[in-house]
Amino acid sequence: MTELPLQAAYNIAYCEMTADEDENLYLVKTVYTDDWLEAYENEEEIAYSEKFRADNTTSTIVKLSAEGNIIWEKPLTETDSKKTVGSMAYVRGRGILTYSSGAASFYDENTDEGEEIIGGNDDSSDD
Repeated sequence: MTELPLQAAYNIAYCEMTADEDENLYLVKTVYTDDWLEAYENEEEIAYSEKFRADNTTSTIVKLSAEGNIIWEKPLTETDSKKTVGSMAYVRGRGILTYSSGAASFYDENTDEGEEIIGGNDDSSDD
């Protein structure tokens, strides 16, 4: 196993990952604004609001080569952006399947398309 260099900064986090048969790695990358980081560090309740988080973060799916080079980076679907991606899996030769709070999205590895394939419950009261 080779150590992969990831873009690192105080406002970047990575979560959920999967790999394909060619040892490419797929990750969810989130970049946080200073406003969100300040609210989180001060333990302000608004930091946990889905709307506040969606307005103050940018999340993408990143495909890295086995050497750690970025092959592509795609924006998340609207649902995945509003919710937290809880899991993801690689579908051989097709792309990435994600699950977020009752919703599922599919990201085609051959195009720049991501689409929601199962709608989620949007019962949040802070939108």
